[in-house]
Amino acid sequence: MRSKGFEGMACSIASVLGAIGDRWGALVLRDLHLGLRRFDDLRQSTGITNATLSDRLKALELNGLIERQQYQSRPDRFEYVLTPRGQDT
Repeated sequence: MRSKGFEGMACSIASVLGAIGDRWGALVLRDLHLGLRRFDDLRQSTGITNATLSDRLKALELNGLIERQQYQSRPDRFEYVLTPRGQDT
């Protein structure tokens, strides 16, 4: 059976779970709290696939929990850091 989500629930826990998304989002946030910042490090630590990690990072960024910062150009490479909102989760 599919989860209905947390929309309409006036609970702080429900809003945090809605922003995180799923277990992969929680693991990514954990690793960012522990100091990992780069895509390959996050992928290796969690065992998540490239496509799933990319989707979760985009969702966490859209929800204001993380920011993407460029650290290299040619090729463009980014690292991910927690926003103040993400540090509170």
